[in-house]
Amino acid sequence: MWIAPKALINDGMFDVITVEGMPLLRILLAFKAVYRGKHVERTDVKHTRAASVLVRSQDGPLKLDFDGEEDLGQELRFAMIPGAVNVLLNPSTVAIGRDAP
Repeated sequence: MWIAPKALINDGMFDVITVEGMPLLRILLAFKAVYRGKHVERTDVKHTRAASVLVRSQDGPLKLDFDGEEDLGQELRFAMIPGAVNVLLNPSTVAIGRDAP
């Protein structure tokens, strides 16, 4: 799945994809576009970038999966910490991010 097809591993930014007010049936019908990264072209899907993200729920605690990391809470804060994680890549790797398979 290409949830955030324009995301880059080394730009120090979160790529945030949101869908608001879309009925569940429409979400399910549009879901196949995620496998091609085409969902971000829809007018009901929003893409933004940020160095920090605050997720706040008015309806009680949320269970959130954030790039494989799970958390639970009514107010969740995430911040980019440049250089905090070292990633080793094969030297033959040609592309990172949107051009990678």
